Amino acid sequence: MRFKAKSSKAQIAFLSSIISPLSRLSPTAFLKFDATKLRISARNKDSNDVMGFCEVRLDCLYSDYKISSLNDSQIMLELDLSHFRTSLLSIHSTLSHSDTCYIKLAKRNTQPCLCVETSTSSSSTLSHDLPCKILQVEEFMNCLPPKTSTPSVQVYLPSPSNPTIRTCIERLKSLGRRETDHIFVEGSTSGWLSFTGMVTGACSKATFEDLNVEFSDSKASEAYRVDQLQMSQGCGNDDDLSVQVKVQNKKLLEIFKWQVSMQKWVDESTLCIVEDEMVIIHVILPRFNGDGGEEEETGFCTFYCPTVAFDPDDEME
Repeated sequence: MRFKAKSSKAQIAFLSSIISPLSRLSPTAFLKFDATKLRISARNKDSNDVMGFCEVRLDCLYSDYKISSLNDSQIMLELDLSHFRTSLLSIHSTLSHSDTCYIKLAKRNTQPCLCVETSTSSSSTLSHDLPCKILQVEEFMNCLPPKTSTPSVQVYLPSPSNPTIRTCIERLKSLGRRETDHIFVEGSTSGWLSFTGMVTGACSKATFEDLNVEFSDSKASEAYRVDQLQMSQGCGNDDDLSVQVKVQNKKLLEIFKWQVSMQKWVDESTLCIVEDEMVIIHVILPRFNGDGGEEEETGFCTFYCPTVAFDPDDEME
Protein backbone atom coordinates (compact mmCIF):
# COMPACT_ATOMS: atom_id res chain seq x y z
CA MET A 1 0.00 0.00 0.00
CA ARG A 2 1.37 3.37 -1.00
CA PHE A 3 0.20 6.96 -1.14
CA LYS A 4 2.44 9.93 -1.83
CA ALA A 5 1.51 13.35 -3.17
CA LYS A 6 2.87 16.83 -3.49
CA SER A 7 0.98 20.11 -3.38
CA SER A 8 1.63 23.78 -3.99
CA LYS A 9 0.84 26.49 -1.44
CA ALA A 10 -2.44 27.29 -3.23
CA GLN A 11 -3.48 23.63 -3.21
CA ILE A 12 -2.74 23.36 0.52
CA ALA A 13 -4.94 26.42 1.10
CA PHE A 14 -7.72 24.78 -0.92
CA LEU A 15 -7.43 21.48 0.96
CA SER A 16 -7.38 23.15 4.39
CA SER A 17 -10.47 25.21 3.51
CA ILE A 18 -12.35 21.95 2.87
CA ILE A 19 -10.98 20.11 5.90
CA SER A 20 -11.73 22.97 8.32
CA PRO A 21 -15.58 22.80 8.45
CA LEU A 22 -15.58 18.99 8.29
CA SER A 23 -13.16 18.75 11.21
CA ARG A 24 -15.68 20.46 13.48
CA LEU A 25 -18.45 17.92 12.89
CA SER A 26 -16.96 14.83 14.54
CA PRO A 27 -13.80 13.80 16.46
CA THR A 28 -12.61 11.57 13.63
CA ALA A 29 -13.39 11.21 9.95
CA PHE A 30 -13.05 8.56 7.28
CA LEU A 31 -11.01 9.21 4.14
CA LYS A 32 -11.15 7.09 1.02
CA PHE A 33 -8.60 7.54 -1.77
CA ASP A 34 -8.94 5.98 -5.20
CA ALA A 35 -7.17 6.60 -8.49
CA THR A 36 -8.93 9.92 -9.15
CA LYS A 37 -10.83 11.15 -6.08
CA LEU A 38 -10.71 11.74 -2.36
CA ARG A 39 -13.91 11.22 -0.38
CA ILE A 40 -14.25 12.36 3.22
CA SER A 41 -17.04 11.37 5.59
CA ALA A 42 -17.35 13.22 8.91
CA ARG A 43 -20.12 11.73 11.01
CA ASN A 44 -20.80 10.48 14.52
CA LYS A 45 -22.43 7.17 15.38
CA ASP A 46 -25.55 9.05 16.47
CA SER A 47 -27.81 9.39 13.43
CA ASN A 48 -29.32 12.55 14.95
CA ASP A 49 -26.02 14.42 14.71
CA VAL A 50 -24.90 16.58 11.81
CA MET A 51 -22.82 15.03 9.07
CA GLY A 52 -20.50 16.24 6.32
CA PHE A 53 -19.51 14.47 3.13
CA CYS A 54 -17.00 15.68 0.56
CA GLU A 55 -15.80 14.44 -2.80
CA VAL A 56 -12.97 16.18 -4.67
CA ARG A 57 -10.67 15.35 -7.56
CA LEU A 58 -7.13 14.44 -6.55
CA ASP A 59 -5.58 16.40 -9.41
CA CYS A 60 -7.13 19.56 -7.93
CA LEU A 61 -5.52 18.88 -4.54
CA TYR A 62 -2.12 17.64 -5.67
CA SER A 63 0.22 18.62 -8.48
CA ASP A 64 1.47 15.03 -8.54
CA TYR A 65 0.43 11.88 -6.71
CA LYS A 66 0.93 8.13 -6.66
CA ILE A 67 -1.47 5.67 -5.10
CA SER A 68 -1.34 1.88 -5.11
CA SER A 69 -2.86 -0.94 -3.08
CA LEU A 70 -3.97 -4.52 -3.43
CA ASN A 71 -7.54 -3.26 -3.62
CA ASP A 72 -7.54 -1.61 -7.05
CA SER A 73 -5.56 1.46 -5.90
CA GLN A 74 -8.06 2.25 -3.15
CA ILE A 75 -7.13 3.17 0.41
CA MET A 76 -9.38 3.94 3.37
CA LEU A 77 -8.25 5.37 6.67
CA GLU A 78 -9.63 6.89 9.85
CA LEU A 79 -8.04 10.16 10.90
CA ASP A 80 -8.44 13.03 13.34
CA LEU A 81 -9.34 15.87 10.97
CA SER A 82 -8.61 18.56 13.55
CA HIS A 83 -4.97 17.40 13.62
CA PHE A 84 -4.93 17.33 9.82
CA ARG A 85 -6.34 20.86 9.68
CA THR A 86 -3.75 22.14 12.16
CA SER A 87 -0.88 20.55 10.24
CA LEU A 88 -2.05 22.01 6.92
CA LEU A 89 -2.38 25.50 8.39
CA SER A 90 1.06 25.18 9.96
CA ILE A 91 2.64 24.04 6.70
CA HIS A 92 0.83 26.73 4.69
CA SER A 93 2.13 29.50 6.95
CA THR A 94 5.74 28.46 6.28
CA LEU A 95 5.51 27.91 2.52
CA SER A 96 6.60 30.42 -0.08
CA HIS A 97 4.95 30.30 -3.50
CA SER A 98 7.82 28.20 -4.86
CA ASP A 99 7.84 25.65 -2.02
CA THR A 100 6.18 22.23 -2.15
CA CYS A 101 4.33 20.24 0.52
CA TYR A 102 4.50 16.44 0.58
CA ILE A 103 1.75 14.22 1.98
CA LYS A 104 2.30 10.49 2.31
CA LEU A 105 1.38 7.35 4.21
CA ALA A 106 4.20 5.97 6.32
CA LYS A 107 4.89 4.04 9.50
CA ARG A 108 6.35 5.66 12.58
CA ASN A 109 7.35 3.07 15.22
CA THR A 110 4.94 0.56 13.63
CA GLN A 111 2.08 3.12 13.80
CA PRO A 112 0.50 4.05 10.43
CA CYS A 113 0.65 7.81 9.95
CA LEU A 114 -0.37 10.38 7.40
CA CYS A 115 2.74 12.53 7.14
CA VAL A 116 2.62 16.18 6.08
CA GLU A 117 6.01 17.76 5.51
CA THR A 118 7.91 20.41 3.59
CA SER A 119 11.45 21.64 2.99
CA THR A 120 11.40 25.39 2.56
CA SER A 121 13.70 27.61 0.52
CA SER A 122 15.45 28.61 3.76
CA SER A 123 16.65 25.00 4.15
CA SER A 124 14.39 24.35 7.15
CA THR A 125 12.17 21.28 7.41
CA LEU A 126 8.74 21.03 8.99
CA SER A 127 6.85 17.76 9.36
CA HIS A 128 3.71 16.48 11.06
CA ASP A 129 3.07 12.76 11.64
CA LEU A 130 -0.65 12.15 12.15
CA PRO A 131 -1.59 8.71 13.52
CA CYS A 132 -4.29 7.01 11.49
CA LYS A 133 -6.04 3.67 11.24
CA ILE A 134 -6.04 1.74 7.97
CA LEU A 135 -9.44 0.20 7.26
CA GLN A 136 -10.96 -2.14 4.71
CA VAL A 137 -12.22 -0.19 1.70
CA GLU A 138 -15.59 -1.97 1.90
CA GLU A 139 -16.24 -0.29 5.25
CA PHE A 140 -16.77 3.04 3.50
CA MET A 141 -20.25 1.84 2.59
CA ASN A 142 -21.15 2.55 6.23
CA CYS A 143 -19.87 6.13 5.89
CA LEU A 144 -21.99 7.25 2.97
CA PRO A 145 -24.47 10.13 3.33
CA PRO A 146 -27.93 9.36 4.74
CA LYS A 147 -30.72 8.51 2.35
CA THR A 148 -33.39 11.18 2.44
CA SER A 149 -36.71 11.87 0.79
CA THR A 150 -36.98 14.28 -2.12
CA PRO A 151 -36.47 17.89 -0.95
CA SER A 152 -39.61 20.02 -0.80
CA VAL A 153 -37.75 23.27 -1.51
CA GLN A 154 -34.26 24.00 -2.87
CA VAL A 155 -32.91 27.55 -3.01
CA TYR A 156 -29.54 28.92 -4.04
CA LEU A 157 -27.81 30.67 -1.17
CA PRO A 158 -26.30 34.15 -1.43
CA SER A 159 -22.55 34.25 -1.93
CA PRO A 160 -20.76 33.65 1.40
CA SER A 161 -19.83 37.27 2.04
CA ASN A 162 -20.50 39.45 5.08
CA PRO A 163 -22.96 39.42 6.65
CA THR A 164 -23.19 35.67 6.14
CA ILE A 165 -26.24 33.59 6.98
CA ARG A 166 -24.15 32.06 9.72
CA THR A 167 -23.70 35.48 11.33
CA CYS A 168 -27.46 36.06 11.22
CA ILE A 169 -28.15 32.71 12.89
CA GLU A 170 -25.68 33.51 15.65
CA ARG A 171 -27.55 36.73 16.35
CA LEU A 172 -30.92 34.97 16.32
CA LYS A 173 -30.05 32.43 18.99
CA SER A 174 -29.82 35.09 21.71
CA LEU A 175 -32.92 37.20 22.35
CA GLY A 176 -32.08 39.63 25.12
CA ARG A 177 -30.76 37.63 28.05
CA ARG A 178 -32.45 34.45 26.92
CA GLU A 179 -31.15 31.95 24.42
CA THR A 180 -33.31 29.85 22.15
CA ASP A 181 -32.39 26.22 21.57
CA HIS A 182 -34.03 25.95 18.17
CA ILE A 183 -34.30 27.82 14.88
CA PHE A 184 -37.21 27.56 12.47
CA VAL A 185 -36.08 27.35 8.85
CA GLU A 186 -38.62 28.14 6.14
CA GLY A 187 -38.16 28.22 2.39
CA SER A 188 -40.42 28.93 -0.55
CA THR A 189 -40.46 28.26 -4.27
CA SER A 190 -40.92 32.01 -4.77
CA GLY A 191 -37.27 32.42 -3.76
CA TRP A 192 -37.19 33.44 -0.13
CA LEU A 193 -35.62 31.84 2.91
CA SER A 194 -36.17 32.73 6.56
CA PHE A 195 -34.62 31.82 9.90
CA THR A 196 -36.62 32.49 13.08
CA GLY A 197 -35.62 32.28 16.73
CA MET A 198 -38.30 32.29 19.43
CA VAL A 199 -38.50 32.51 23.21
CA THR A 200 -41.55 33.26 25.32
CA GLY A 201 -42.66 36.77 24.51
CA ALA A 202 -40.05 37.42 21.82
CA CYS A 203 -39.33 36.51 18.22
CA SER A 204 -36.47 37.43 15.91
CA LYS A 205 -36.38 36.68 12.19
CA ALA A 206 -33.91 37.01 9.32
CA THR A 207 -35.24 36.78 5.76
CA PHE A 208 -33.37 36.48 2.47
CA GLU A 209 -35.37 37.29 -0.66
CA ASP A 210 -34.99 37.14 -4.44
CA LEU A 211 -33.04 33.88 -4.27
CA ASN A 212 -32.87 31.59 -7.26
CA VAL A 213 -34.82 28.35 -6.90
CA GLU A 214 -33.76 24.89 -8.03
CA PHE A 215 -36.76 22.93 -9.31
CA SER A 216 -35.07 19.77 -10.56
CA ASP A 217 -34.97 16.82 -8.14
CA SER A 218 -37.46 18.41 -5.75
CA LYS A 219 -41.12 17.99 -4.90
CA ALA A 220 -41.66 21.49 -6.23
CA SER A 221 -40.60 20.49 -9.74
CA GLU A 222 -43.81 18.67 -10.68
CA ALA A 223 -45.99 21.33 -9.05
CA TYR A 224 -44.04 23.98 -10.96
CA ARG A 225 -44.54 22.22 -14.30
CA VAL A 226 -48.27 21.80 -13.65
CA ASP A 227 -48.59 25.45 -12.62
CA GLN A 228 -46.79 26.65 -15.74
CA LEU A 229 -49.16 24.58 -17.88
CA GLN A 230 -52.17 26.02 -16.05
CA MET A 231 -50.86 29.56 -16.45
CA SER A 232 -50.49 29.04 -20.19
CA GLN A 233 -54.17 28.07 -20.16
CA GLY A 234 -55.15 31.12 -18.09
CA CYS A 235 -55.83 29.26 -14.83
CA GLY A 236 -52.52 29.38 -12.96
CA ASN A 237 -52.16 28.84 -9.24
CA ASP A 238 -50.76 31.88 -7.44
CA ASP A 239 -49.85 29.90 -4.32
CA ASP A 240 -46.16 29.20 -3.82
CA LEU A 241 -44.97 26.06 -2.12
CA SER A 242 -43.33 26.75 1.23
CA VAL A 243 -42.13 24.42 3.95
CA GLN A 244 -40.92 24.99 7.50
CA VAL A 245 -38.75 22.78 9.72
CA LYS A 246 -37.33 23.07 13.21
CA VAL A 247 -33.65 22.40 13.98
CA GLN A 248 -31.30 22.82 16.91
CA ASN A 249 -29.48 26.13 16.56
CA LYS A 250 -26.07 24.67 17.46
CA LYS A 251 -26.39 22.03 14.75
CA LEU A 252 -27.58 24.57 12.20
CA LEU A 253 -24.55 26.73 12.94
CA GLU A 254 -22.27 23.75 12.44
CA ILE A 255 -23.44 23.15 8.88
CA PHE A 256 -22.86 26.83 8.05
CA LYS A 257 -19.26 26.92 9.28
CA TRP A 258 -18.06 26.31 5.73
CA GLN A 259 -18.90 29.97 5.04
CA VAL A 260 -15.92 30.98 7.17
CA SER A 261 -13.11 28.96 5.56
CA MET A 262 -14.52 28.34 2.07
CA GLN A 263 -15.58 31.85 1.04
CA LYS A 264 -13.19 32.00 -1.93
CA TRP A 265 -13.58 28.32 -2.82
CA VAL A 266 -17.29 28.16 -3.61
CA ASP A 267 -18.87 28.17 -7.06
CA GLU A 268 -22.45 27.92 -5.82
CA SER A 269 -24.39 26.52 -2.88
CA THR A 270 -27.97 25.39 -2.33
CA LEU A 271 -30.05 24.84 0.78
CA CYS A 272 -32.50 21.94 0.56
CA ILE A 273 -35.36 21.44 3.00
CA VAL A 274 -36.63 17.87 3.35
CA GLU A 275 -39.84 18.19 5.34
CA ASP A 276 -39.75 16.45 8.74
CA GLU A 277 -36.29 15.05 7.98
CA MET A 278 -33.34 17.23 7.13
CA VAL A 279 -31.83 20.56 6.19
CA ILE A 280 -29.10 19.95 3.61
CA ILE A 281 -26.50 22.38 2.27
CA HIS A 282 -24.81 21.38 -0.97
CA VAL A 283 -21.65 23.32 -1.84
CA ILE A 284 -20.17 23.10 -5.34
CA LEU A 285 -16.42 23.69 -5.42
CA PRO A 286 -14.96 25.96 -8.15
CA ARG A 287 -15.06 24.46 -11.63
CA PHE A 288 -12.05 24.67 -13.92
CA ASN A 289 -11.33 24.50 -17.64
CA GLY A 290 -10.10 21.09 -18.76
CA ASP A 291 -7.66 20.25 -21.52
CA GLY A 292 -10.44 20.47 -24.10
CA GLY A 293 -11.47 23.93 -22.91
CA GLU A 294 -14.69 22.60 -21.40
CA GLU A 295 -15.69 23.30 -17.80
CA GLU A 296 -15.05 20.36 -15.50
CA GLU A 297 -16.26 19.63 -11.98
CA THR A 298 -13.82 19.85 -9.07
CA GLY A 299 -16.05 18.32 -6.42
CA PHE A 300 -18.54 19.14 -3.70
CA CYS A 301 -19.16 19.28 0.04
CA THR A 302 -22.57 18.44 1.50
CA PHE A 303 -23.70 19.06 5.06
CA TYR A 304 -26.70 17.37 6.73
CA CYS A 305 -28.65 18.66 9.75
CA PRO A 306 -31.55 16.52 11.08
CA THR A 307 -34.77 18.28 12.02
CA VAL A 308 -36.65 17.90 15.30
CA ALA A 309 -40.37 17.46 15.86
CA PHE A 310 -42.57 20.50 16.35
CA ASP A 311 -44.04 21.18 19.80
CA PRO A 312 -47.60 22.42 20.36
CA ASP A 313 -46.11 25.71 21.59
CA ASP A 314 -44.27 26.24 18.29
CA GLU A 315 -47.28 27.82 16.59
CA MET A 316 -46.14 31.06 14.94
CA GLU A 317 -48.26 33.84 13.56
